Amino acid sequence: MIVEKQVFKINEKMHALLIVSKMDEFTVLELRDAYLNRNRNEVCKIEARKFVYRQITRLLQKGLLLKQEGNTVRNVIYKKTDLFNKSTIVLLNLSEEQSAPNVSAVISFLQAELQQYQVDLSSSIAESEEYQRLHEKLPELKPQIEIYFMQAREKCSRLLGQVTAIETILTDYKKVRG
Repeated sequence: MIVEKQVFKINEKMHALLIVSKMDEFTVLELRDAYLNRNRNEVCKIEARKFVYRQITRLLQKGLLLKQEGNTVRNVIYKKTDLFNKSTIVLLNLSEEQSAPNVSAVISFLQAELQQYQVDLSSSIAESEEYQRLHEKLPELKPQIEIYFMQAREKCSRLLGQVTAIETILTDYKKVRG
C-alpha cells in the first residue's frame, strides 16, 4: 500500500521560521520575537503577535502543530507534529493569503491615533483661547494666566507635531502599500 504524502500551504514568513530556521517547541512570544527579528519593518510587537497567533491557530487546525499546556498562558509551548515533519510544506501565495487585514490594521491604528491627536489639539487650542479671554477679563490674574497660557501653547505645538508626524507616516504608508 502506497501512502500519498500530504501537501500543506503555509505563509512564507512562517515557512522561513519553522522550516528554514527549524524552529520547534516555541511559545507565541518566542515565535513573535523571531518573526520581528526577520521582519524588522513590521509595525509593532502587538500586530506581530496577532499575526503569529493567527498563523499558529491555522497550523493547529491543520494538525501541523501540537499545543502543550504550560503553567500560564504565556508558557504554552507549540511543537511540530509528525504530520508536519512527514508532509510537504509549500509556500502560500500572497494572493491566496488574506494579508490585507495587516495593512488595514496599520491604517486603522494610524487613523485612530491621528483622530485622538486632532481631538487633543482642538481641546488645547480652545484652552489657549480661553486663557487669552480670561487674561483680558481678569488683568489682576495676568502672571498666573500667562503661565497656563504658555503651557497650553507648548502643548498645542507638541500635538501639532504629533498630528503632522502621523499624517506623514499615514500618507507614506498608503503610497507604499496602496
